[in-house]
Amino acid sequence: MLRSIILTVLLALPGLPAVAQDPDLIVLTEDENNSLNTQGGRLTGISGNGRYAAFWSLSPLVAEDTTGSQIYVRDLVTGELELVSATPSGLASSEPQTSVLSDASNRRTVSDDGRFVLFASSSADLIPGTDPGAQQWLFLRDRQTGTTRLVNVDNNDVPGNQSVDGHFTLDPSGIAVAFSTPASNLDPLAPSGGIFLHRTDAPIGSSVRTQAACRDRDGVPRPLSACGGFTISCGGAIMAFRGGSFYNWVEGETLAFGETYRDYFIGNPIAGNWTRVGAEADVPLPPDDGILGNDAGGAPSIDCSGTRIAFWTRNELRLGDTNDPDLYIYDLIARRLTLIEDPIGTSLEPPGFAFGQSLNDVSISSSGNLVAFATQRAIDPNDTNGLSDVYTVEVARDPVAPFDIQWVSNALDTAGDSHAFQPYAANNGSVVFRSLADNSPWPAINQGEGHLFAKGVALEGLFFDGFE
Repeated sequence: MLRSIILTVLLALPGLPAVAQDPDLIVLTEDENNSLNTQGGRLTGISGNGRYAAFWSLSPLVAEDTTGSQIYVRDLVTGELELVSATPSGLASSEPQTSVLSDASNRRTVSDDGRFVLFASSSADLIPGTDPGAQQWLFLRDRQTGTTRLVNVDNNDVPGNQSVDGHFTLDPSGIAVAFSTPASNLDPLAPSGGIFLHRTDAPIGSSVRTQAACRDRDGVPRPLSACGGFTISCGGAIMAFRGGSFYNWVEGETLAFGETYRDYFIGNPIAGNWTRVGAEADVPLPPDDGILGNDAGGAPSIDCSGTRIAFWTRNELRLGDTNDPDLYIYDLIARRLTLIEDPIGTSLEPPGFAFGQSLNDVSISSSGNLVAFATQRAIDPNDTNGLSDVYTVEVARDPVAPFDIQWVSNALDTAGDSHAFQPYAANNGSVVFRSLADNSPWPAINQGEGHLFAKGVALEGLFFDGFE
């Protein structure tokens, strides 16, 4: 059954931002005066409890912001806007913040409770005495204390000697940060840089405060090119990534000289004990099938427990899967691959590459119950725009098809006149996404990067725990 039902708890509360014609579609990028006349922005995530949405806004949205291009959080219950890239005095940083990646739905930058928000910046006024200069450093904002800390540091809190490169993620608990950088001073095991795991709960001087991550089976850290689309579970205990190249990741698999492959991996980022997802297929994929460009796909999204990932792939992992590519769920405990199909048993199609979209447009909630994704398939009868739209599917731990797929990116069951993409899913059914649609009953003004929206879907209660 296809439904698109907004969370009634959001509708019953005052102070929500005004939305043209469709009150169920919350606009995140309105300013504090409820004006839609902004340049929009890009999403960076939604808290697991579904209450807080984090995003980068091109336009100033509050009086304290005089520059634009800053990081914000909107409270979906009260409608309140909070400036995250703020100086100690509460003003916006004097420098614009870096634009976030447009296809990073698999990665989180806000903790499940909404307390912590991660972002990159070259601003010198976020922390007294901390000046990145021309570099991009990584900052973690504690919204509860109103303080900001630097996290691209070594075990003694010395900043990295080169910029972070835009690939970073926060675990759902807010304790661990994973990021990529060519910095040579963060871990002696990675003199050329790579991917690093930083734990904010480890004391300064601890040998596990910042470590080179995504190591192969021999314990050798590998670069971003070998560990693409990485994302981490709660505490950073488990990492999922799209890996390959000529590295041997799994014990018992040895590649001949010149052989390369890509697949999805899930395991411990420090110990390097990985499970290769393709090996769990109906007909297990060989380490090298000779067609590098037709392997794997986008980036995986992981839940808090580290036992479930959602991903698009070009590989045919289930018997009878002849479409290319498709959406899958992998359960590490059950060693089960589940192909997500529509109610008539047809595989889904990813959004393509319009407006910077990619196969990274998939997000699994931290509880592992809800997957939000962008697709060009018109699954709902009212989805008539022929463009990419955002849908969700609720997946039980023991999946039973057909799946309950719900259409999110609509206004009063009307498709937008532009693509909807970059979705993020929360545990309670809240979903945020981006679109340039402005046809009635969508908001009348949309320009720049496109507005950012929040909407909710009804859940069957498989994992639902409401607002925390």
